[in-house]
Amino acid sequence: MATDDQTPSYLAIYTVPDLDALSASESYARLRTHRSDREAALIKTVNPHRQLLDLIFDKQADMPCKDPPFIVSIPYDHLPDPQPWFDAPTPQPKSWLRTRLFHDRESNTALAIHDFSSPPAPSDFSAPGSRIWSLLYIFGSAPRDLAVLAAEPRPPAWSDGKTTTTTPGDDASIVSYVSAADGLVIPYRLEGNPSPNAPVIAMSNSLLTSLEMWDPLVKLIRKHRPDLAILRYDFRGRHSIPASSPPVTIDLLASDLCSVLDALRIYRLHALIGVSLGGATALRFAQLHPNRLERLVGCDFNPVSTPSNAQAWRDRAATPLPALADQTVVRWLHPRNASITPWLLSIIKANDPASFRAASEALHEYDLRPAAPDCPVPALLVVGDADAKGAMHAAMADFAPKLGPRGATLRVIAEAGHVPMCEDPDAFWDAIGDFL
Repeated sequence: MATDDQTPSYLAIYTVPDLDALSASESYARLRTHRSDREAALIKTVNPHRQLLDLIFDKQADMPCKDPPFIVSIPYDHLPDPQPWFDAPTPQPKSWLRTRLFHDRESNTALAIHDFSSPPAPSDFSAPGSRIWSLLYIFGSAPRDLAVLAAEPRPPAWSDGKTTTTTPGDDASIVSYVSAADGLVIPYRLEGNPSPNAPVIAMSNSLLTSLEMWDPLVKLIRKHRPDLAILRYDFRGRHSIPASSPPVTIDLLASDLCSVLDALRIYRLHALIGVSLGGATALRFAQLHPNRLERLVGCDFNPVSTPSNAQAWRDRAATPLPALADQTVVRWLHPRNASITPWLLSIIKANDPASFRAASEALHEYDLRPAAPDCPVPALLVVGDADAKGAMHAAMADFAPKLGPRGATLRVIAEAGHVPMCEDPDAFWDAIGDFL
């Protein structure tokens, strides 16, 4: 956003790896010629001037800033000789972060962009056309702006009827998707505190379920912790998987979570909660990326696969999904909690069968124990006392003291099975609330 009263008032910069490929892209052409109704209405209110520029010079400070809060733009009516820019030091104020020089092929003009960590003095830039801009918003590859949906005046609710829905109001939410590197579509739901600076708690569900399994817990988090933003997503195995995708492993599932966080520009989570395969994924994410989360809650998961467990999953993968759903709910739930059976069945039966079979292979062979002692992320383990007839409790009790330099705390939910956050959400919240 401009810091002066000149026009244009806004400047948007997009980094494109290959301009020629962009210009030839059918997707880009379709975006320009087949605008949504909302975009078409908006574009009538502005007069954008677009330039496609080639980067020909780039110099950064030793400690560059990923999102510079201020930039200075300086236009040139010719292309300066870039060699002196490379050969000589670039004298800049102490707050200087980066300098880039761009070339406009059509007009043979140029544009210099200088990044700063604090507002530069206008007197430092006296060249004609120099302007100072302050950072207003950073675009990402997935919608994340809850603040706009929660602010007054409220925008209308919107949906493309397929993948993205935005709901305004006090309970503002965004439902959309992220694309992984192999083209996998990962649906997500973002809600809770709308501030862009709100701490974020993320949730990774079990195999055969969806992000809807967290509904009961989300209600409690929103009640007791209105300071938190809440992110849920359907991981690999819920929906169709691209034919070119690699075999599913726990490392790949952790990589998918990275894709979601990167697309939403979430650099560090307040907490990550995972259950079953989602619990193993959450722990692996913490082992691989300890700087991206402050605390971990792992629920009802085995830290290592066994031959018998691998065979059990092969047998389940060979079972028709309707029959498997019935077997799974009986296996998961404590008899006391049978009332949620219809709800869980509806979630499980909606799973893509082929994708479930592919994702179940992640449970055939893995071992999270070797890296466990060195994982620095504070961890809480939670287990239903009746999960696997008590065998899960025993496995997690054995693992808890081996997780992290000081071990992890283990808490047990009475009269609960494999999904205690669904079976007794109040007891589950009581177990994790203070840790969060």
